[in-house]
Amino acid sequence: MTAGDGREGEGAATPTFDVVIPAYNAASTVGRAVRSALGLFGLRQIIVVDDGSAEPLTEDDLGGPHGRVRLLRQTNGGVSSARNAALDQVSGGDAAWCVFLDADDELTEELPAALAEAGGATAVVMVGGRDEVLKTGPVKPRPAPEEWAGRTLPSPAEVFRPIHLFSTTGAAIRRELVADGLRFDPELAIGEDRDLLRRAAASGPTFVSSRRVVLYHRDEASEHLSGPKHADRRVRDFVRIVGKHLDVDAARYFEPQAARLAKFHARHGRDADAWRALTDLCRAQGWSIPLKAKLLRLFKS
Repeated sequence: MTAGDGREGEGAATPTFDVVIPAYNAASTVGRAVRSALGLFGLRQIIVVDDGSAEPLTEDDLGGPHGRVRLLRQTNGGVSSARNAALDQVSGGDAAWCVFLDADDELTEELPAALAEAGGATAVVMVGGRDEVLKTGPVKPRPAPEEWAGRTLPSPAEVFRPIHLFSTTGAAIRRELVADGLRFDPELAIGEDRDLLRRAAASGPTFVSSRRVVLYHRDEASEHLSGPKHADRRVRDFVRIVGKHLDVDAARYFEPQAARLAKFHARHGRDADAWRALTDLCRAQGWSIPLKAKLLRLFKS
C-alpha cells in the first residue's frame, strides 16, 4: 500500500483531498511543505501557486518532478489571488476536500484521521489545532478549545473569536463549496481566512478536530501583517469584514476588536480615511472609542 491511494489501516476508506499552497519568495521552505503532504494517505494532488516570486520557483524547489504536484505561476497578486488560482484547479477534481497550507508550514500525519472524523455530508468545513514551531524555544501545542474539540461550532460567528484556531493553514473545506464558487475575497489582505471560513460555515456545520493537523512555523523576529506598519490595512480590512458579517453573534467579538484597533491605529496609523472609517463604524454601532485612542489621534493631527 502506498501513500495517497485513498486507503488506510485495515482497508478503511480515507477521505481524499487536494492541498493548496500559495508561495511567494518561499524557495527555502516550500519543499518541506510539499513533502509533508506527499506522505499522507488520501492525497490526490498538491497545487503550488508561485505568486510572482523574485526568483520563480522550480520543480527542484518542490523536491523534483512528481506526478501529484502541480506548479502554477502568476504575476504577484497577493495570497488570496494565489489561493483562488489554485481553487480554480481544485473545483473540477475528484478529491472530497481542499486543504490549505502555507508555504512555510507542514501538515501532520493526523490530517487524514481528522478529515475522517469530520463525517460525510454533515460538515462543510474542518479546522483543527496546531503545533507552533518557534525558531527559539520548544514546540508549543495549540489545541482546539475543549468545548469545541470533536464537535461542530455552535455558530458560524465563532470564527471571529480571537484565537489561533481560525487561520487558513491546516483548514479544510468541502470540494463542493469550491465547485459552487467559494473563493477568497481579493480585496482582503488581513482577515481573509476568517472571512472565507465564515462564508463557508454559512453553508453548513463547521467541525473542529481535536487533532493537531499542522506544524505552524513562526518566526518571531519577522514582520507580520499584525505589525505596526500595517495598521492602516488592518483597519480597512476589519471595516470591510464587519460590513459583510456583522450580526448579533459576531458583534461580541467585533466590538472589543474595534476598540483595540482604535488604540493601535491611533498609535501607528497614518491614513486619516482609515481612522474615519473605523470611528464611523463605531458610532453607527454604538461602540465606544477608547479615550486614550482619541487623545493619541488628536495629538498626531
